[in-house]
Amino acid sequence: MRFAVPASVSEGEYQLWLHNGRGGEKSWVRFSTFIDAPLDTVIVKKAKVWPTTVFNVSSYNGTDDEKFAAAIAAADANGGGKIYVPAGTYTLTKPLVLPAYTLLAG
Repeated sequence: MRFAVPASVSEGEYQLWLHNGRGGEKSWVRFSTFIDAPLDTVIVKKAKVWPTTVFNVSSYNGTDDEKFAAAIAAADANGGGKIYVPAGTYTLTKPLVLPAYTLLAG
């Protein structure tokens, strides 16, 4: 389920109710994930702007694992960014764990 919070809504804690589109007032229900119990409240915060700094994997030295690790470390130190992977074949032996606010693109 997706919904947009209007920009005019102040930061804070709110109850979230949904309406099924018909049935009048009795059609309002508390939001539920259908996995857990209904949420008591929803916290609204201003959107964080993601960093736009680009870290090109090919600009780092070493094995493919080392290049990716260096780009990921640089993005982490920057508070996020875009890790760019040029077209090619890469041999990775370790999982990639991206820091918050980081995009992997190629």
